[in-house]
Amino acid sequence: MRRSLLLIIDTLQNLALATWVGGLIMMLAAALPAGEPVASSLLTRFGPILEISGLVVIGAQWVLRRRYAQPRAVFIADGVRQLLTIGALFFGEYSRYVLRMRPHSGAGALPVGSGEVSLLALELVLLIGVVAVTAYLGLAGAAPAAPAASVRPGPPAAAGTTRKRGR
Repeated sequence: MRRSLLLIIDTLQNLALATWVGGLIMMLAAALPAGEPVASSLLTRFGPILEISGLVVIGAQWVLRRRYAQPRAVFIADGVRQLLTIGALFFGEYSRYVLRMRPHSGAGALPVGSGEVSLLALELVLLIGVVAVTAYLGLAGAAPAAPAASVRPGPPAAAGTTRKRGR
């Protein structure tokens, strides 16, 4: 039961991360053409989905944090992943706050300046780091453990058959 629950949480985290990265790529693709306004409806519709995806990723990482307690390198990689995720969520919230506070320039469109595009790009770079560290942690968790040395039981030693060192 516990193993299946961990698998479900891990799958939810990966789906939320894929939604977050895909949404950012979609928003950057809409914002990159020079001089083209980005429809504010895209930002207002997809913004809450990105926020929920980010919170699901952070929540899943918090629930699964004990899985990466040993060895130390994996523990540190998990901590870096959590910091990158929180940083990406921060920059995402900040960029959406900046875009919401901009005055509308008619026809329901928000012009996206280079500052907002760079914030979205920074968020995407942080999330690519999260994906890379998540892949590393998946490989570290999937690595087979070294087999323990097996001791084969042999015939019991007869009493008094031990050798003493000669004088």
